Amino acid sequence: MDEDIKLYKIVVSDPVSGSRLQRVVMATSSAMAESMIPAGESDVVTCAEIGGLETQLVLKLHPRMPKIKDLRNFFNGMARAMSLNSDLIRSLDLAIAGIQNHYFRLAVARVIEDIRDHGEDVQTAMGRFKDVLSNDKIAMLEAGAQSGELGHIFKKIAQNVEKQSGVMKKVTSALIYPAMVLVMGIVCVLVSSFTLFKQMKTMFLSFHADLPLVTKIFMGFTDFLTVNWWWALPVLFVSPLLLFRNMDKIYRQAWAQNLIDRSKYLRTLNWKINMSGCLSGMSLLLSSNVPIQKSLELTAAITDHIKIKRFFSELEKGILSGMTVDEAAQKNSVYLGDEAMTFLAQVRLGSQTGNLENVISKMAELYEEEVDEQVGMLSQFIEPIILAVLGGFVGCVVLSVYLPMVNLYQKIL
Repeated sequence: MDEDIKLYKIVVSDPVSGSRLQRVVMATSSAMAESMIPAGESDVVTCAEIGGLETQLVLKLHPRMPKIKDLRNFFNGMARAMSLNSDLIRSLDLAIAGIQNHYFRLAVARVIEDIRDHGEDVQTAMGRFKDVLSNDKIAMLEAGAQSGELGHIFKKIAQNVEKQSGVMKKVTSALIYPAMVLVMGIVCVLVSSFTLFKQMKTMFLSFHADLPLVTKIFMGFTDFLTVNWWWALPVLFVSPLLLFRNMDKIYRQAWAQNLIDRSKYLRTLNWKINMSGCLSGMSLLLSSNVPIQKSLELTAAITDHIKIKRFFSELEKGILSGMTVDEAAQKNSVYLGDEAMTFLAQVRLGSQTGNLENVISKMAELYEEEVDEQVGMLSQFIEPIILAVLGGFVGCVVLSVYLPMVNLYQKIL
């Protein structure tokens, strides 16, 4: 519970150099806070609770869900430690040091405390991760704890996280250059508005010259910024940050996905990114001996794509009603869109041969490869559009300066 969570400032001393460092951790007690410092690496000098506004701000603003880097470090670390026959508690003690997210670190500390101090079984203790990990990962951890294959499950989840982060990294890298070019263009227009056009306006008006429409637009924009700069500039710079921070919430909205679906290229890319993640997760669940009905339920929870989520939910209902996977997929193929025929053929093959897990895994790999190709095309597709937009900006700026000067020259003559 959040009311039990406190913030602690720990001063640690390096046993070799003797230098002191401060660390801030989230815990439910000072003993738990001190346990988050790796034994032998640093010696705790003081541990004091932080109260007041600072604690409230951290609890409110710190993200609950860990970043990909934290997940990758944690699961890889656990897989390595357990492959060396380290017990679960020792492995968690080692892995906790590499976690940056406060809530994730707290969840790991609580799992350690539940198993070591309260005597809870591993499967029940894994429920502590429900606030920081997705449901499919929690189900895999619980299944691994139940079957005694927890080390193997950690390794599989680590591989899955690597795949998902690889896809997102490629998509992000494809958009970085166009975004930087666009930002530079906007900055140039703003700088011109506050310098060039402001001086031009005084000169042109003193000669009572007729101004073309494009110049009037830029000068009107300059006047607006000059009067309202105190709120207009923060809005221009803060709005993209708010948009970026709330991208996940916006994407979950039906109108946003309908907007993406208007472009066949973006619709296909969006579908394959989400489906590759779902199939990769489902393959991992099935290989972890999670029942197919539960696997489908958790797979539906992996994605925010409305139609894919609905497809897996209806697939689960169909199987519960007595249908085969093949029959249920055929019945709900309307949610698969352009890829329905290919997808159904593969599901039919896996269902009839009894090798559904491997077929799903191969499909996930195929979609990941196709996403790689399409992301490369996306970069090539966006760059000329951004350059054309910037070219239009530059052309308008040149015209807004050049045309009034021609008119002014003619007036003087």
